[in-house]
Amino acid sequence: MTTVFSKDFIDLAEKHRRIEAERIQTQQQLAIQIACTPVDTVTWRADRRMTAYPLFAPDKRNRLDVYKYSSPDGKWNITVVPHPELGRAKVWDADVFTYFLSRAYDAYQRTQQIPRMIETTAYQVLKHLGKNPESTGNLLWLRDAIRRLGGTYFQANLFDTFVEEGRSFNLLDYQFQKRPRNGKIVIDRISIKFNSDLIECWLHDIKHILSLPNGVLEECLKEQRSGLRKRLLLLIGTRLGNQKSITLALQNLKGLCGYTRETKFFKAALKEVIPSLPWYVEFSKQVKGKGENVIISQKVGLA
Repeated sequence: MTTVFSKDFIDLAEKHRRIEAERIQTQQQLAIQIACTPVDTVTWRADRRMTAYPLFAPDKRNRLDVYKYSSPDGKWNITVVPHPELGRAKVWDADVFTYFLSRAYDAYQRTQQIPRMIETTAYQVLKHLGKNPESTGNLLWLRDAIRRLGGTYFQANLFDTFVEEGRSFNLLDYQFQKRPRNGKIVIDRISIKFNSDLIECWLHDIKHILSLPNGVLEECLKEQRSGLRKRLLLLIGTRLGNQKSITLALQNLKGLCGYTRETKFFKAALKEVIPSLPWYVEFSKQVKGKGENVIISQKVGLA
């Protein structure tokens, strides 16, 4: 049987759609305004999948190789294609993305909309990342970090609710206003647009944006020398949470850190940073197989 709707009913439905579209547009404009307004402090947030899996390179050299990761169970697969000049986005570059995401989430809490773009100044970003915003070197680093974030492409089924597996996508697009400083051209104002598929993914399940245990993300932001320590702070801080301890296979931990050398070199590098981590870390032989496990447990007073 064919259902016939009256013209008045159709006009009313169209009116409701128009009103809803206008409401969303108004909320989106408010979200952008909130995200673009300078603030004194930032409540830091991160994307759960970006903390849990190795999307970012853990070393400072420009990695121009295509990186591939597969979880031990074969469920999650990631391919990272680098910026042709600057290489793959690094764990330090991820701090910049974390800043933008944190400002976006603040706007979401007040409007229920993720702002599709954010405009700010290089001064604001560097100040909140704990870097001297007057330093020419820091301004040049920020420019290249955003270029890597925009120019690194991913194929990852972590976001397959909205990003089709096999399709390459980047995290953001950007525009700069530049100015001369000390004989170099540095960035002044920054405009970024989040990947629209990621926005839809966040809106579909906002729980993917999370806060971390007190002090973990702040400590991660301060780490400027060791990419491995920086990665571990974020990875373990996310996984451990309020649990007393977790156990990971050494080989699996290596993969989650994005480390590409042999496991024996990873273990040696891990031992170097263990004394500076806010957790106890021990090694044990696996009951079955020839590998090792890594046991990470809370220190008293730091849970």
